[in-house]
Amino acid sequence: MVKFLIATHGDLASGFKSSLGIILGKEMADLVETVNAFTRDENPKEAIDNLIASLGKGDQLVIFSDWMNGSVNQICTPHASEDKVYVVTGANLPLICEVLGDMGGAARVSENALRAAVDRAKNEVRYVNDLFRSSEHLGGLTDEDSFF
Repeated sequence: MVKFLIATHGDLASGFKSSLGIILGKEMADLVETVNAFTRDENPKEAIDNLIASLGKGDQLVIFSDWMNGSVNQICTPHASEDKVYVVTGANLPLICEVLGDMGGAARVSENALRAAVDRAKNEVRYVNDLFRSSEHLGGLTDEDSFF
């Protein structure tokens, strides 16, 4: 079974999980474990290592971390060499929603689906002011026009 972990600095992981509950529903959000590093007495390395150690023989784990060069991702990165662990960093809400929507409840991770989701999520990071100025993207919306 595919399992999910969001590991971040501070309470961002719990915030992502809360948002997942609103967008995808509580049942999907409940598939996600969180590590809110450096916020409580919990040692993030120990928490991540313990979760990975608890995986069953057929289980796989997708880890979302917040920052490529951050300490939390540095804890996760060594596990990427394990066949059953997949680490995705620079996570944002659209990425996590897409992967959970595709793989929540699935038996196996699709690495191609992970790669495609990462590529699409990169396009979600935008400087909106430029979009409003650009007739190429949104027809040069004004503040009187509806964005949606």
